[in-house]
Amino acid sequence: MVISFVISFLRSAIRMSVPLGLSAMGEGFLERSGVVNIGLEGLMLFGALSGVMATYYSGNPWIGLLAAIIVGLLVSALEALVCIYFHADEVVTGISINLLGLGLTSYVYRAFFGITSQAITVKTFQDFKIPLLSKIPVIGPIFFNQPIPMYLTIVVGILLLFILTKTSWGLDIRASGEDPWVSEAEGANAYRVRTLCMLVSGMLAASGGAFMSLYNLNLFFDNMISGAGFIALAIVVVGRWNPLLILLMSLFFGATEALGLALQAGFAQQAPYNLLLMIPFVLTMIVLPFASGSRNSPAALSKGYKRGEGT
Repeated sequence: MVISFVISFLRSAIRMSVPLGLSAMGEGFLERSGVVNIGLEGLMLFGALSGVMATYYSGNPWIGLLAAIIVGLLVSALEALVCIYFHADEVVTGISINLLGLGLTSYVYRAFFGITSQAITVKTFQDFKIPLLSKIPVIGPIFFNQPIPMYLTIVVGILLLFILTKTSWGLDIRASGEDPWVSEAEGANAYRVRTLCMLVSGMLAASGGAFMSLYNLNLFFDNMISGAGFIALAIVVVGRWNPLLILLMSLFFGATEALGLALQAGFAQQAPYNLLLMIPFVLTMIVLPFASGSRNSPAALSKGYKRGEGT
């Protein structure tokens, strides 16, 4: 009985951590270039809706995921144009994306599906058992019997770390985050570097939203992200802008969400569910002050950059 609960709980924790991990890794990658994207919540909502709609009409969740990536790319391109090239305030731009996502996704969903008493459900990603490894007692069902996007999330984390630490592009990204004027003096194009990082962030955030709607819930409803984008922002700080550490911290925060669900289904059924849903946010407020002021924070983070103005 205990082993069965542990397996179920940890599988749920991993499932909850994937949207957080994808969004947070993309945001951490972007912040290493010196730009903050507060609009993760809106990007995840766009990804969640486009994933559900594309899956509903195609019957294939992979097409839904692809649609979410494309939509995330388009929205983040707009965001990059506004805050990187037109020099709009990054925080205001991000909040605008959040508000746009909240209102537009609700409108589009009702325009296509109307107001129904029963939620529109779609086909979900199926669990993939890795041969031999999935048969290992306890560990196998937890780590090696998951949907393919979960495995791809780990690959993304390794790839982002490799890019940041082992490639010339990664060097340009880190230089842009420390001092974009010096970066450009050395021959890099800070505008292009930051724009590409913004596009990566948008695609990963939308992918996280799509995973939430296509696997965790297999449906869409208004404001379904429910603050996950803001938790992802906190995970970036706690994870010290390191993709693999961000993944690990995402698993930790995913476990707190799974704990809330387990408590609702278990001995805390009589407790107000709103209090249990607060657990990840309360934990965020407790943990974040200990990680603030990290020396790993990019020096030029959120300071903006205009070519030719000097430091």
